[in-house]
Amino acid sequence: MNNKKLKLATIVATSLASFSVLSLDFHGYLRSGIGSSDNGDMQTMSKQRVGRLGNEMDTYAEMSLGEEVYNQDGKTFSFDTMMTMSSGQQRDWEAASTNEAEFALRQANVKAKNLFGANETFWAGKRYYQIHDVHLTDFAYWDISGAGVGVEQIDAGPGKLSLAIIRNDPVDELDSDGDTMGDEHVNVNTFDIRYAGIPVWQDATLELGYNFAHVNPTDTQEANLDDLSDGHMLTAQVVWNVMGGVNKTAVQYFQDGLSGQAVNYGNGSGSGLEMTSGGGNGFRLLNHGAITLGNGFEIGHQIVYAKANNYSEFDNDTRETTDFDEKQSFSVVVRPSYRWNQHMKTYLEVGYFKDSWTEKGSPSESGDGSKITLAQAWSPSSDWWARPEIRIFASYLQQDDVFRENANGDPQDDTWTIGAQAEVWW
Repeated sequence: MNNKKLKLATIVATSLASFSVLSLDFHGYLRSGIGSSDNGDMQTMSKQRVGRLGNEMDTYAEMSLGEEVYNQDGKTFSFDTMMTMSSGQQRDWEAASTNEAEFALRQANVKAKNLFGANETFWAGKRYYQIHDVHLTDFAYWDISGAGVGVEQIDAGPGKLSLAIIRNDPVDELDSDGDTMGDEHVNVNTFDIRYAGIPVWQDATLELGYNFAHVNPTDTQEANLDDLSDGHMLTAQVVWNVMGGVNKTAVQYFQDGLSGQAVNYGNGSGSGLEMTSGGGNGFRLLNHGAITLGNGFEIGHQIVYAKANNYSEFDNDTRETTDFDEKQSFSVVVRPSYRWNQHMKTYLEVGYFKDSWTEKGSPSESGDGSKITLAQAWSPSSDWWARPEIRIFASYLQQDDVFRENANGDPQDDTWTIGAQAEVWW
């Protein structure tokens, strides 16, 4: 073997040895399927309110690649990235150029652990940040993900302290001159403080948090836009490992620009800030979880009640703002399941919601809706969270005048949907 070949072999061997020690981390999530209704393709309603089973008509994927690049003396450095895509699963080729598919970079960050000797993680970049959500309904009730910087999981007494600043510009855009047609963003940075892992009773812990969504306008925006208000959210959550599963209870208080998020299933992010809601307030009570009942039965659930006062909602499509004296929201979703054997189970998911609201100067109004889904599913094991899972389902949805018009041109009050879906995380 000549010297050049020997050097090349040495480099390849060294690279492979390094790769085996610092292995690439590949993880992600995927859902995809097919569905048809009694009037064309699959129809859905708000899954945060009535549950996601048999109520999703998209292909959605998250693909993450990361690696630990340094590990010495108890200190580590790593990076993480995530690409996502979403499409309407209408045909084989769905192009981003025709708005049939969307692609996004959701994570790109670097983490350094235990640099300061407190078992902490110091990070910067774009990332999913300590998301609290209900898988049953895909409802993220505490999620300020975005680009930022922070230090998390610091040893501090009985719990862990986390501090972060993350940029969350609102989706709604405004003109600097106050025109109704918006084409400029308003910069918002969300400050996040959390203290988690506080023991409260056996197998239960408490987490406390404060979010401050701070509006950072340009000089021109500040001079021409009158009501740019910051927003606040306080959260207290108890996590209880009980009956072979987990139960979570969260109490949240919202103020000023974040007030409307209480009733609109918001997550405390500045991206949902209503900049004209100064003086408003709201609260939300949430309980959710999944437990084992025995004899092959398990059950998951979500219960939400929320109320908000004196706030505004801005519609980015119509460019109109609606002022509310009060709005209330209630929803309940229950999904019992029965395991037939290691690989097969049957789900029944029932969801119901009711909203009531009073616009300023108008009488009170209300609306409700419901969903019932029966599904047969197959997965590698009998565990509630076992994935991959393949499901076939039938869903009945009801809500006045919201579904596709029938042959007479009248909106439908209800619809039937049948379909199949695959879901996996790894």
